[in-house]
Amino acid sequence: LFSIFMFLLMASCDNSPEEVEVDKKNLVIGTSADFPPFEFIQDKKIKGFDVDLLKKVAEQAGYSVNFRDITFHGLVPALKTGRIDAIVSAVTATPERSEDVDFSVSYYNPNFAMLFRKNNAVPEINNLNNKSIGVQSGSTMELFLKECSKKDKFKIVSLPRTMPMIQDLKLG
Repeated sequence: LFSIFMFLLMASCDNSPEEVEVDKKNLVIGTSADFPPFEFIQDKKIKGFDVDLLKKVAEQAGYSVNFRDITFHGLVPALKTGRIDAIVSAVTATPERSEDVDFSVSYYNPNFAMLFRKNNAVPEINNLNNKSIGVQSGSTMELFLKECSKKDKFKIVSLPRTMPMIQDLKLG
């Protein structure tokens, strides 16, 4: 449903002298609000770059938006079942996901990164044997690590939120 926003963006940016008539509607946007600075919760409100961007596009097109915090792995199912109208949550377009949902043009290309405790550094991916690696459920990093774990033997611990994962890392 991201194609809806691309249409709305194009309609709201049209420089033609004709007014584009858009009915005022409220859209429910799903996000996994645990990925600052893109989406996070502060003062009991969902905030971040993606939230601000989507609010501005929707406002320009005459729509209002409400955001719903959903675990990352639950976003696409929520979209498919109609519980939400769109997703804004740093979702990487993959061929598998593209079978189920439409994507906007990418506006950010992330780099993968790994956190580790100072006393237990892992300098490269080939040194992961016998380690436990935490990853967000449903993420492209989870898919990547599952593929890597076929040749390098390490345990993947998939969790729905990043903060508990970081806490588990701190606790060892």
